[in-house]
Amino acid sequence: MLADLETQESNLRTTMLRISGAIQVLEELLAKTEEEENLDIVEIADIKDD
Repeated sequence: MLADLETQESNLRTTMLRISGAIQVLEELLAKTEEEENLDIVEIADIKDD
């Protein structure tokens, strides 16, 4: 009984770590995309000013 609970706990921790890692990757990709979009907007504004 206790061994089963410990196994479930271990599996849950592993799953939570994977989810946490996936969230971190998605946040980094989102930040990169937003940064690239902001640079595109600045470049378009510079072209219009010329």
